[in-house]
Amino acid sequence: MKAHNTYLTYLVVFLSIVFFNCSLVFAQTNDVSIKSYFLKSFAKEQFTEDLDFIVEKITAKEYNRTPFNFVDEKTFYDTLSQVKAKIENGKIQNLCDFYNSLGNLISLVKDDHMSIREVKWKNDILQKNMSKEKFVLPLSVLTAGKEFGCYVAAANTIPLKSEILSINGIPIREIIISCNKYVMTNEYEAVIDDKITIFNFPKNTIELWALYGFEDSVAVEYLPYQETVKETIQLPLFSLNDENTFKDIKVAPFKMSKKPDYKVENEIAILSIPSFRVGKNRDKAITMYLDFFNNAFSEFKKAGAKRLLIDLSNNLGGSEYIGKILLSYFYNKPYKGTLYRNEATPMELIEKLVVPIKGDSIKQIIKSNYFEGDVYLLISGMTFSAAARFADVFKTYSMGEIIGLETKAFRSHYGEIKWYTLPNTELSFRNSSKFFVSASDDKKPHGIIPDHEIKLNTVNDLFERFENNLLLGKSLEYLAGK
Repeated sequence: MKAHNTYLTYLVVFLSIVFFNCSLVFAQTNDVSIKSYFLKSFAKEQFTEDLDFIVEKITAKEYNRTPFNFVDEKTFYDTLSQVKAKIENGKIQNLCDFYNSLGNLISLVKDDHMSIREVKWKNDILQKNMSKEKFVLPLSVLTAGKEFGCYVAAANTIPLKSEILSINGIPIREIIISCNKYVMTNEYEAVIDDKITIFNFPKNTIELWALYGFEDSVAVEYLPYQETVKETIQLPLFSLNDENTFKDIKVAPFKMSKKPDYKVENEIAILSIPSFRVGKNRDKAITMYLDFFNNAFSEFKKAGAKRLLIDLSNNLGGSEYIGKILLSYFYNKPYKGTLYRNEATPMELIEKLVVPIKGDSIKQIIKSNYFEGDVYLLISGMTFSAAARFADVFKTYSMGEIIGLETKAFRSHYGEIKWYTLPNTELSFRNSSKFFVSASDDKKPHGIIPDHEIKLNTVNDLFERFENNLLLGKSLEYLAGK
């Protein structure tokens, strides 16, 4: 009995020590913050392994896939050597250093779908603490030329359309371009000198902290709209838990409808399609788009519309299938696309894509709603991915006149995204698995250039572009004068 009591005493002491140590570990883990996470150290070999992993994925040769379409091989590998030298010389010691070193390398490729912008947050406690920390900047900025204006800010802080000059003394242009090196899949218009832009800071929370360490609050210098005296405000930052505080900012510039729409004005048929996305159920999506197109083109015919304006100015892409179906309603000659390199008519493609889903009768329905008039296409910097490929085919085969602004996506560009997690730092990396060659075989680094450019020269123009669809309004003015 005495030996049994002694055993129980030792067991209690042992369990108490284990519980105490576990409590210490939990307490330490519970204190993990985004700052301490990004300052986490890794061995040189670990950084090198992660870097090699990125390069292996970038240089994988699949379907015309090479990183050297828009950058020469020597420049790429010279930049890679510079990053490796920093690792070897001990200048990259923590996750933040490593993250900051990658921007110049991945931005060389000009893969608009490539990014290294998120961490795979495996640690629930870390994610919980991140939600409490104040590092979300509640601000979206418009750009017209070299002028940066406030589009949306936290309530009662910076007046709309004010020109944003700097944050914590750092020029706003420098901040935006630095962040874009990590997010080549920028969902808004290109931030390069005279291009127009809307830049959404809440979507770049990780970049802002890793690059500049913004936390708690920042000093924003700005010039109020139509004023001459600069002002500075200490703008409080928010945590991820303050979702309601910045939800309107986070979704900008997507205030406009995400649903396809159609109408007829002054004998002009207007078809607005903000997305070609199909989701996981492709067949269901094709059916939905077919019903929409049939209703729209049937209405256009009844209304006696003589001209058709297809608005893809807010279309960020999705599936090429939808664009091919749309073509069949107004174009009936053979063509080749960026993915399907053999020439075929839209109806031949319909037989492959749609008939297995909807039956042979769908061909007759499309033919009965076929549009015979002049066709116009409205594009912008937001016309991206599959929507840009549609515009490329439209231009290559002279299907009609293109109106608007040059696309951010190049005529030949990368696509079809693959996601990866780096083996050591667990940063999330994505890039394209394919390179789509323009139907015109143009591989130069430029977008689809409109036949008639609609100039947006001021932040006010840009504000109206997103708030009141100024591009569509100006397009209809242009057509009214033809």
